[in-house]
Amino acid sequence: MRNIILVIIFIFCINIILSIAFVTGGAFDAASIRSVYRSDPNILFFLDFSSSFYSIYSFIEAPSLIPRKISHFIIYGILSAVLFMITPMKNNWLRGATAIASSTFIGMIDEFHQYFLISRDGLFIDILINMAGSIIFVIALIKVMKFSQETD
Repeated sequence: MRNIILVIIFIFCINIILSIAFVTGGAFDAASIRSVYRSDPNILFFLDFSSSFYSIYSFIEAPSLIPRKISHFIIYGILSAVLFMITPMKNNWLRGATAIASSTFIGMIDEFHQYFLISRDGLFIDILINMAGSIIFVIALIKVMKFSQETD
């Protein structure tokens, strides 16, 4: 469990560093970092159901979002599969639940962080997309493992 927490913290830190580096063009001075974040953030945005966090985008109006959301689904699915594989538990369903919860938590932190960025939008629906990828990949992995054990 300790290793899972360390992996989550590591991924979270790398995500923030890469996000800042991408938006600032690699500059890490204080002025550049301040220029990335909103000047009027509300820390309780997730309690306000009228905030942009709960808005829903349209794939019809922005078809370029489709590959990005599919990649989120796949990346969080792979992340949960990796977390599943490194979790030292005998019960596969408990391992799966731990992996899904961990990768969903990483996705939630990422979306919360994006909410405060000027050039990004953290959205609740993206957390659901990330979680769906995690669930599908872990269930598929458990089924493949069960099938391979039955054929041995």
